[in-house]
Amino acid sequence: MQVPKRRKLTSYYYRVDPEKKINIIKDGFLRARLWRPGGFPHKNLNKIYTQKIPGQDVYRVCFYDKEIFARARLDEFSSNTHIQDGGVRILTRWPRSAPGSAGFTWSHDSGFVLGDASLYWIVEQSNGDLSSAKIDLGLAEVWDVEQNIWVPLIANYPSLNPNHAPASQTPSTGPIVNPVGGIGVSQSGKKSGA
Repeated sequence: MQVPKRRKLTSYYYRVDPEKKINIIKDGFLRARLWRPGGFPHKNLNKIYTQKIPGQDVYRVCFYDKEIFARARLDEFSSNTHIQDGGVRILTRWPRSAPGSAGFTWSHDSGFVLGDASLYWIVEQSNGDLSSAKIDLGLAEVWDVEQNIWVPLIANYPSLNPNHAPASQTPSTGPIVNPVGGIGVSQSGKKSGA
């Protein structure tokens, strides 16, 4: 019997985020959101939550393991008006080493088939809605639909952290993806329908 070859994982994780949530980040870092039982049913986090000590909280950040799944999610947001609460979404990719290097622990995201999505978590002193642990946005790239390439996230959204973007660089108008209902980037590169 021939053993099937295991597919090689890419060296990136992928995220689909509302552009407006990216734009409110001012310190240049992606932080994990507070998790409590009753939200997303992350089975792996239930046990971790029960083992934490008072004064600590569990924080989690999720990634798609495969670009194809992230793009499918992006398309889903574009076609379903009931989930457009965040408006225009952007597709980003992150080095697979980034969450672990920031102190997060890997776990399978139980809402997906193994190998489709990863859940990173950390238990730390209560810090409100976002973790103290952070992933540098300077590591992320955003898909530019006009150029059909990955480009640095910070260079395209310099308001995220002016210290990351070279002063000579100007933001591109291309990274906004899958405009919905006239919102997004027109062929001329100007935002429309906002």
